[in-house]
Amino acid sequence: MMKPGKIRLGTPVNSFIEIGQGNNYLFGKFVRSPNQTYLSIFKDGKMIIQEKNQKWQSGIVCLLKEDNLLWWKEFERPVNVSIGNDGTAVILHTIYRSASNSKPEPGKDLGGSITVTDVKGDQLFKKDFTSNVEACSISEDSKHALVATLFPDNTLYCFELEKKKLLWEYKNHDRKPILGIKFSNNKIQIFTGGTTSSQEIRYELTLDGKLVEQFANELQKFQSLKNLPIDESIEPLLSMLKTGSRNDIANALSQLRSIVYNKKSFGLYPIIVENLLPILKTKDKEVFDLLWKVIRVISRKKPDSLDAIIPNILHRLKEMPTEYHDPKLYYYTDLASAKPKWLETEYSYILNTLTSSKRWNDRRFAAFVIGAAGAKDPNFVKNAIPTLIEYVKFPEKISEFVEKNREKIEVSFDIQGQKYSIDFSNLASEKAMGVDPGTWLRDACIDALGEIGESSPIFVKDAVPILEELANKAPTPYTMAKAKRAISKIKK
Repeated sequence: MMKPGKIRLGTPVNSFIEIGQGNNYLFGKFVRSPNQTYLSIFKDGKMIIQEKNQKWQSGIVCLLKEDNLLWWKEFERPVNVSIGNDGTAVILHTIYRSASNSKPEPGKDLGGSITVTDVKGDQLFKKDFTSNVEACSISEDSKHALVATLFPDNTLYCFELEKKKLLWEYKNHDRKPILGIKFSNNKIQIFTGGTTSSQEIRYELTLDGKLVEQFANELQKFQSLKNLPIDESIEPLLSMLKTGSRNDIANALSQLRSIVYNKKSFGLYPIIVENLLPILKTKDKEVFDLLWKVIRVISRKKPDSLDAIIPNILHRLKEMPTEYHDPKLYYYTDLASAKPKWLETEYSYILNTLTSSKRWNDRRFAAFVIGAAGAKDPNFVKNAIPTLIEYVKFPEKISEFVEKNREKIEVSFDIQGQKYSIDFSNLASEKAMGVDPGTWLRDACIDALGEIGESSPIFVKDAVPILEELANKAPTPYTMAKAKRAISKIKK
């Protein structure tokens, strides 16, 4: 634990930073006050497993002014922080809850809190919620604080901090939860389904919690379409895709996703797919994600409907930036789940990623793609299975080299004569979350082997002994559960 006073401030890496004091260190996510005077660092808690004993280690929230640590506090699970220009801190946090096998209950399996502190760390205000919390914001003058709850409450709350009272609440009308909030002049900007750094504004509210007129009109227009029969709503929805308005396009795609689930829409797939093609070119991540949700449903219901635009889809995915990871692997998993043949031209790349990528997490996502494809056609991925088994057998090799070579860009090592190399230049978020790359990659490979084995057990027979061993004795309960599930799929 660090004490108030001078600290060593590291260089920020993405949204993470490390500080030190003596032999103590903290590496976590950071946020700054609007005037850049104050900086808060927060880190989630984690489960410490020692042999058969488990103990939850609380997370940390601290406040700095330049290179001075002002205060340091423990919270079981810090979620988010927002800092005012005077150092007032809004802290969202929750408690550790073990996973529930039943439907989560508000206030029991779900819940979170907002705690507000002054610049000295003294508590000014606290409020508990029965749903989880994610987004928060404090006005620059530190007079008002916003907090958004997730489902089922799904509501934005505004508090007046001096009087410690609720001013108003707004029920989020969007299908997706609020994950970002920002005070902007005389408006409140709302970001749903992502983060403020990666998305544009979903809608805006006035400071008294009313929907801004522009967005109110769009909402009314959209809701009127939702009440129409499918055959009557398709034409106006497809017209909305052509307006050039971001919100029109996003709303139309959101509604189309619901429509394509309905059997009555199957005959309309050709015209829907034809109108989706121009949207593939979008560089807007949220719009693309909404588009992909429509594509995913169609791929599962009537995959042949997409055959004509698969080359366009693959071309668009290859254009995605790969500075820190390869996002197309995520989308390849959906394509593989529907029709592995679509990825024939990409399979050598996927296999090469699994065996040779410099990024361990790309290897993990390649394992997901192979598992999805193998569930449909085991023969399609048969030459990837030995690599999956090797990663399941020897995850510690990867973990050891990650730990010993954090400062190196690339590390090469050998597992039973097979050469491997991994890039460790982007470990900031993994380090902050306490992620063990070897364990995560192994668990992904266990899942992949289970998917392939469920389709054809003979292809993964060599994996069964090690999976049975892990099902009875594994370093983490999570890995044991995955191994048991894989064995169950293979032997059913």
